[in-house]
Amino acid sequence: MRSEILCYPNLPLAVYREIAAHLQQVAGVVTELLPPTDRQFDYGHSQVGGLRLSVPEEIPVGDRQQITAIVEFYAAKYGPPQRSDVAMATL
Repeated sequence: MRSEILCYPNLPLAVYREIAAHLQQVAGVVTELLPPTDRQFDYGHSQVGGLRLSVPEEIPVGDRQQITAIVEFYAAKYGPPQRSDVAMATL
């Protein structure tokens, strides 16, 4: 599986959960909400450190396009996420 982290610094927990739910509707996709990186609570920052998005290496083109469409939908609404690749061990 390939994995990357999507981070929206000011996005509320509920929206992170909505994004995760939409992405998990694509077969084989796994998401995980990450804990916040800030040590002190701040209402102005997200209570989530990011969203780990794991996608199978062999995924149909249509499914990959669906993932891209979902991420682009939320990027248009909330701004583009900070993205970083994650090295993952084989599950």
